[in-house]
Amino acid sequence: MTTARRPSKATPAQPAKRIPAQPAKRPAQPAKRPAQPTKRIPAQPAKRTAAQAAAAAAVEQPPDPQQQTRPKADLPSRRRTTLGGQPLTTLSQALARPGLHPVLLAGSRDPNAKLTVMLIDRWGPAFAVKVATTRLAADVVQSEGKLLCALHARGLGSLGATVPRPVGFLDADGLPALVTGGLLGTPMAVGYHQWRHTARRRRVRADFVAAGAWLTSFQRHTAGPRQSVMLLDSALTRIEERFGAQAELRRRLRPMADLLGSQATPRTAVHGDYWFGNLLIERGAVVGVVDWEASALSGEPLRDVARFAVSYSLYLDRHVRPGSKVPRHAGLRADSWGAGLLYAVDGSGWYPDLVLRFCREALTNLGADGACARALLVAGIADVAATADHPEFARAHLDLLSRVQLAPPPPARRP
Repeated sequence: MTTARRPSKATPAQPAKRIPAQPAKRPAQPAKRPAQPTKRIPAQPAKRTAAQAAAAAAVEQPPDPQQQTRPKADLPSRRRTTLGGQPLTTLSQALARPGLHPVLLAGSRDPNAKLTVMLIDRWGPAFAVKVATTRLAADVVQSEGKLLCALHARGLGSLGATVPRPVGFLDADGLPALVTGGLLGTPMAVGYHQWRHTARRRRVRADFVAAGAWLTSFQRHTAGPRQSVMLLDSALTRIEERFGAQAELRRRLRPMADLLGSQATPRTAVHGDYWFGNLLIERGAVVGVVDWEASALSGEPLRDVARFAVSYSLYLDRHVRPGSKVPRHAGLRADSWGAGLLYAVDGSGWYPDLVLRFCREALTNLGADGACARALLVAGIADVAATADHPEFARAHLDLLSRVQLAPPPPARRP
């Protein structure tokens, strides 16, 4: 999906707690009576650490008399996808398999609508199934599976455990359902929407640090040749294809587009929808990144940087009564849609400073000038307007572009 969505309230099941084996007790020995054999209480499965559970989630299965390990993720034909050693062809067979319990995580009403179902075993998330509901969605689901397979084939090092491993496809009433290994972790969206989370500087900073650390590592693992940054130029072109001529918008954003175009970064693999709802967190680190349907093996790395900053800013006023001040964000009121995003771009205070620092550091890590940070945020808004699946959501971001203050950007050096 490429639109920002409200996070699912469903959270992944936790690993089963260990029940220590109890020492066998010897019964009292009556006089002249032979000793009774000691009863053994079998030990329960040991509780795994989060890292062990995450690494094992894609290869373990519920106990099976035929096979005790899950299949390797090699993306076979969707005619014979194997779950837990059993060849399956349809989604209904997978949902009915003993030991796996289905939980509906998410759905959408977009033109390429899909359903996401988690199959849970005794350890927690075992498999994730993304089900296409339309022909348009079918193409997206199939592309995601192929890209995940290619991404793992390139080699991601330790990051491989944070990216879903494709298992295969199932048939869902004639449409494909992509099966991937499950990932353990708590969606960042769960913390984001907790009471006053975004009002606390330390917690917000921790979210940005975690997102930035994973993204930097991912970009280093997949870096390719350097090319000019065309994020804003490309977005404006797609906006005109989608909404018609935008001569005034092009004129207003031309300085920022030229500023970004003067920079160059490596082309890297791109997630494409790197917002906080797609990140799984544990102990302050990203342990999983899901929903890769908008990804590409080679693209603009700054797109993911901007998408995280834009999406995080958009909902700062979500839990505030309309017209009221947003706690601990001086100058921000919940008075119009997108107020938090405009605050991040044009406002002053600890939060706009944090967002700009996040963008500057990402630019610097990619060998570009950090002075382009504000232009990158504006490009992120334009990118959502150009690519969001939901037309109204895209139009709302296009309207925000007309409200951004276009002060002359600072000069940037050429890399």
